[in-house]
Amino acid sequence: MTGIETRYLAQLKNLLAECRHMAAYGEAIWARDTEALVWAIRQLGGEEAGEE
Repeated sequence: MTGIETRYLAQLKNLLAECRHMAAYGEAIWARDTEALVWAIRQLGGEEAGEE
């Protein structure tokens, strides 16, 4: 993985953490965003995306 891919992956993981936090309040849009981010992270090779 290149340096830029590593940075993108880190940014996606940070965004995922924020979306999970907001999804905890029951907003459906945040839950959908969480699912999309998990998919994107897995596509980049971040298999640990499914961890809570």
